[in-house]
Amino acid sequence: MSNEQPDQVPPNPFEQQPPAQGPSTPPKVEVHAEPARGTTDPGRVYDAPPFQRQAPPSPAGGSSAGSYGSSPGGSSTPPREPSSSSAAAAGAPAVGWAVACHLIGMADLGVNILLAGLIFTAALWLLRRGDDAFADFHGAESLNLQLNLLFWQVAAVPLILCCLVGLPMLIISPFLKIGLLLYGAYRASRGDRWRYPFILRIVG
Repeated sequence: MSNEQPDQVPPNPFEQQPPAQGPSTPPKVEVHAEPARGTTDPGRVYDAPPFQRQAPPSPAGGSSAGSYGSSPGGSSTPPREPSSSSAAAAGAPAVGWAVACHLIGMADLGVNILLAGLIFTAALWLLRRGDDAFADFHGAESLNLQLNLLFWQVAAVPLILCCLVGLPMLIISPFLKIGLLLYGAYRASRGDRWRYPFILRIVG
């Protein structure tokens, strides 16, 4: 006996190989439409796509897209914090009536003897002093300034008759009153509790 083994035959490259075993494809589901009553047409045949189960949402997505503070992509957006300017505006006092207490004093065009600005300022101050502490403060300051200027304008009349010293006082006091009232209204619009200097405070 010879121990020789038979020669191995090389594979033929032109020989058709069996198809490789791939992943199994889901079978097609055929849906037959039932014919309508009184007809013999079996109807068309439709190939319905295979049913695929959807994956559950990941826990990292958080709440649904319609919930508050979340976007359709699933990423949540934190609530917007109020800016420093809006927070400061919320804590600032209402300055409208306080500014008006200074501006209404110019109704007599700086001539306190006419008493128009003094009367209007006093009426506005009495109207708002119980409801607005900021208007109460500035209304009292405006009244104190006008009362002091009224005193000096009245005192200037006899000084004019004596030695003409009161004439410059009568000329300067209207411009001084209008300038001080405008500056007081400006400081009130900024929310400052500013006081007129060098005056006697009669009301307050």
